[in-house]
Amino acid sequence: LLYDADHFHYFFTDRDGTLKSYSCSYRASIQPAYSGVIQAQFARRCAQTCAIVTTSPLMHFGILDVSTIPEGYYYYAASVGREWFIDPSNKFRDTSISEDQLVLLDRVCFQCLIFGV
Repeated sequence: LLYDADHFHYFFTDRDGTLKSYSCSYRASIQPAYSGVIQAQFARRCAQTCAIVTTSPLMHFGILDVSTIPEGYYYYAASVGREWFIDPSNKFRDTSISEDQLVLLDRVCFQCLIFGV
């Protein structure tokens, strides 16, 4: 699919039941890392613009807290489209991770992409 797939101009999906594993608590429903890498690869190879629409809030244990998709691949529409996260350099950017930690996370992501994890 990722190599010979159609190229979509716009691709919308929901997280509720599609990209997450169910848990008793939304706070514990963190997307698996491998799923985030696969979603990023799909966005990179198969579509111009991708968006995830969810009923959850955007922040404070919302979609941005439980998603593991690397920045820049998807737009997020939270609270049934009432809140949008489009530019990853917006004020929503997580500052709790230091620059050194971000470098390490980028290395891990790069290794996952190289080895097809």
